[in-house]
Amino acid sequence: MRLTYTHGWKKVLLFMFVVLKQWVGPSSRH
Repeated sequence: MRLTYTHGWKKVLLFMFVVLKQWVGPSSRH
């Protein structure tokens, strides 16, 4: 269970990072 939890938060962090990069990318370009 602990492993799943760790993997879960890691996935969320990666997702947030990707979304932030995608959102900041176009914004900065504009």
